[in-house]
Amino acid sequence: ATTGNAGSKGSEVAAVSGLDQEPFAAASEKLVADLLAEGLVVPRDAAGEGTWSPTPPPTGEAYALPVLERFADMQDLLILDPVHDVEEMGWPHAAPGPQA
Repeated sequence: ATTGNAGSKGSEVAAVSGLDQEPFAAASEKLVADLLAEGLVVPRDAAGEGTWSPTPPPTGEAYALPVLERFADMQDLLILDPVHDVEEMGWPHAAPGPQA
């Protein structure tokens, strides 16, 4: 991901949606920073080939500010080893005690 143009692209999305561009640009920059912090994207020096332009939303609607939502409430269940870390009842019942 190139971080230098996230704000300008966010402004373009806001413009086709009829929204204030400054908050949209700031939210776009924050989204890219959050994606980088989570390791979901990696920085690049230059944009890839091709161009991108936003598509207007359906009539009467507007795009919402972009935000990264992180759901970790089931993380402990998902990292259980279903063969070794469960009790006799099976997954998703974790065995008592510390887990490796």
